[in-house]
Amino acid sequence: MVKDKTLSQNVILGPFSKEDGRSETSFEILSKQSKKRSSMLDDLVAHAALIPGRTESELREDLREQGIDPDHLLGKLDAMLQAARAQTCQKRVATVASTRRDTALLATSLTASLVIFYAAGGIRRGARPESLVAATTVGAAIIALAALWGSVVRSRSMPARSHRWLITVALSIPAILMGWKILWSAHFPRMMNWWTNRYGLKCLGLSLALSACPLVAFAWSRRATDPPHPRALGAAAGISIGAGSWVLVDLWCPFGHPAHLMIGHLLPLTLVGLAGLWVGDRLLALRSSAPPRPFGIS
Repeated sequence: MVKDKTLSQNVILGPFSKEDGRSETSFEILSKQSKKRSSMLDDLVAHAALIPGRTESELREDLREQGIDPDHLLGKLDAMLQAARAQTCQKRVATVASTRRDTALLATSLTASLVIFYAAGGIRRGARPESLVAATTVGAAIIALAALWGSVVRSRSMPARSHRWLITVALSIPAILMGWKILWSAHFPRMMNWWTNRYGLKCLGLSLALSACPLVAFAWSRRATDPPHPRALGAAAGISIGAGSWVLVDLWCPFGHPAHLMIGHLLPLTLVGLAGLWVGDRLLALRSSAPPRPFGIS
């Protein structure tokens, strides 16, 4: 008799017992069913693998014999499912709100950068051939977009960027932009000549001004998100944002001497990357999970 009672307890309560490894699977199966308690009880009957022909009243009676109130059990299951649905809905609403906020920040920062660009004079071709302007600008734009996609853009289907990948982006993009500019300028006469009093200070200031708003928007939208590699992500994002500013400055600046490019174009790009590194360390990372590492970038 005791053996039959134990067997009956295992059959009825097995899927809901903490000692049974199938508890999670049972909840997942029940969570897919209807909200109605009658449907949930049908699932309970089917899941308990009862003897064919057993009625709902018999199941209730067996549960009562084990000291379990069937209505109380179903009430708990119903509350669990309702809580899960509410939590999912809240996450969805929060995700939509976050996406809209990030989009608004991005649009605002880009608008501010464009206003600064046109206030400084907009596109200035100078003595450069149109083909040179087109080649350097389009190439730099493709490089900047690739850098942004490789470091900043997020997607559910896209895994988090590795530490090595982010460091590669941060270190390679400045060299690629510099090489692309010099490569095309060298194909045209007098495009790499030195101009007196054209040290690149104006380009440096314009580059920093164009990068400020997008960098602030990035820091605000990603603050306290605690990414796997906050410092590397911040540095790569800063370099990517600086690369976007490089495109506009290249449209504005008609000079291509290597010394001018080093001071007016490459130096601000490096400074923005360092600012992104600081953002990643101070704003993106949670202080408890990202202790200071003065001799490394994580």
